[in-house]
Amino acid sequence: MRILALALGVPFPPIGGGLTRTFHLLRSLASHHHVTLVAFTYGDAHDPPPYAIEVIEIPWRNSPDYEAMTGGDLAASQQAYRRLAFDTDEPWFASVMDPEAMRTALSKTGPYDVVLLEGTPLARFLPAIPRHIPRVLDLFDIHSTIAQRAARQSAGGDPALDREFERTLAFERDAVANCDLCFAVSDADATTARDLLGASVVHVVPNGVDTSYFMPATAATEPGMLLFTGRMSYGPNIDAVQHFAGDILPRIRTEVPDATFHIVGASPTAAVSALAGDSVVVHGRVDDVRPFQHRAEVVVVPIRAGGGTRLKVLEAAACGKAIVSTELGAEGLPLLDGRDLVIAATSGDFAAAVVTLLRDAGQRQNLGIHARAATSAFDWTTIADSARAIIGQLIADRG
Repeated sequence: MRILALALGVPFPPIGGGLTRTFHLLRSLASHHHVTLVAFTYGDAHDPPPYAIEVIEIPWRNSPDYEAMTGGDLAASQQAYRRLAFDTDEPWFASVMDPEAMRTALSKTGPYDVVLLEGTPLARFLPAIPRHIPRVLDLFDIHSTIAQRAARQSAGGDPALDREFERTLAFERDAVANCDLCFAVSDADATTARDLLGASVVHVVPNGVDTSYFMPATAATEPGMLLFTGRMSYGPNIDAVQHFAGDILPRIRTEVPDATFHIVGASPTAAVSALAGDSVVVHGRVDDVRPFQHRAEVVVVPIRAGGGTRLKVLEAAACGKAIVSTELGAEGLPLLDGRDLVIAATSGDFAAAVVTLLRDAGQRQNLGIHARAATSAFDWTTIADSARAIIGQLIADRG
């Protein structure tokens, strides 16, 4: 079978939750089929693929309006913002990209038996794919949910956020209507795909973790070390570490003065780098996150925005770590509060939970044991093979 996969980035190496998911799904597909990946690149060289796959790289370019908005001319920037925010029906995640290079590449590829879209933004290129070819849309983020939450959380309402939800919902509904089936990362997201987006065929393909790679260690932890992992150019991650460093960490340090907050993840923005100080360490990209997991006494997930399910939680759980998270940070994962991790609703509750765990090694160990056990159902090999079987059945049904 010939499979065309579209992705927002080349997943070699698999940095970040979305690319990690893409990496494992493509590995399973490539083990049985001929796979061509067409993906954006952002100026950095990627590693050679560790499995047989054809890769076509598309250099990322911002759209002309987005370039004008972020340029130095204030009047042009304001005009471009108004066009992008109010005068187009495309949501931000679509209007940010210049589509021409991807469209040109797609016009030169094929034929294929099925197309896999790794993320909703790639539905912008559906018109370039013949309609008789089956399409699979991987909804690992449901952007309508994210946009709706942002609009609801806006103090006093924000017309731009309301507008963003409306056009995001319209975009995703159109994407779903023009695909043959969808993947969702959880039962809750599958229900949203059906009820909100109108998807008729949805299969739950959860996020996973390589349980043979992420494992508990016997090495001693570093007293007071708190860890957050994730791509640090991603908005919800930026908000999470700023919130933790500014509001939660000071509360912790009044009780545990030697507590330190370590931020590990690729592409930290200037705002993230500015958090570095005596009690905050910004590491940026690392070749192997496991030593940081093993050294940490508590992994923190103070996520307040975004969607999908967080691989950072699964990786920490597989390493047998004590985890404190917001309810949103652990959304979609069958991890029990008080058994597998601790859920905190407010900044005060979050700080109190971390302090309790820093002072109680036995409780940290108990949470870690249960968290590790819970990850047994999330092995990537099993999950990715199930996705491959679903795609194979789709082709068989289509004859």
